[in-house]
Amino acid sequence: MRTRRPWQTAGDVFRSLQSRLPADAANAPDTWDRFAAALTHDTGVDPMTITPDSPLLDEGSSWRGLGNLSRMMGVLLIASAAIIVLLVLALR
Repeated sequence: MRTRRPWQTAGDVFRSLQSRLPADAANAPDTWDRFAAALTHDTGVDPMTITPDSPLLDEGSSWRGLGNLSRMMGVLLIASAAIIVLLVLALR
């Protein structure tokens, strides 16, 4: 059995998403761009600045004072929203 590790980067979430999408949607050339746009939609971050190595949480941001549980909940909320948006777009 494979050991799971927590999502730490945008690439971690993206690979998880790709594993759940139909192959044609997972491998489409615009899937990363759509994912980055969904991930940054409410943050004000330019989606063009997001790379697979981008951390989900920036220690220099307002997230710094939150505990680990709060951070994980925030990450799960953001990732879930991004996955739902992409699934809806893929199933259209």
